[in-house]
Amino acid sequence: MSGFRVAIETLSLEQIAQRPLDRLHDYWERKRGARFAPARADIDPLELKFILAQILIFDVLDGGRDFRARVAGTGTYALHSADITGDLLSTLKPKEFADAILAHYRGIIEHRQPTYSRTGYWDGNHETEAYHALRLPLSSNGQDIDMILVGEDYGTSPYKLFERMGKESV
Repeated sequence: MSGFRVAIETLSLEQIAQRPLDRLHDYWERKRGARFAPARADIDPLELKFILAQILIFDVLDGGRDFRARVAGTGTYALHSADITGDLLSTLKPKEFADAILAHYRGIIEHRQPTYSRTGYWDGNHETEAYHALRLPLSSNGQDIDMILVGEDYGTSPYKLFERMGKESV
């Protein structure tokens, strides 16, 4: 479809409007303490029951060249139409989505900061769908980001997002 694009708008962490994402951010802050980021070992899935289905964890490959999905909650299947565990971000469909997300994740590595964003799907000048995501760096050595913990909120209609992405991936 001509004119399709994906736009990621980075929002302030103070603007988190979705309660599960706000709770995830508070949890991450508690776990990191005085460090710039907690380690994966600090994260207990049992403490994340409130958002577990919408959680993803990505391994950082080669300093951010690409990212591999280590964990993908069952709620994320609605967006991707499959379990993306083991998949590289660069291979996700549609290509416009993969390119936008890769750039965003690389910004997290560069700036060493969590991000809260709104990802919109556009057809020409008309936005057709959107979702919110909180992306939180993790560091096992206290220096380098080696994983990114992600919480997503698809609003009331995750299947519309999947349909939109599916139309663009053919």
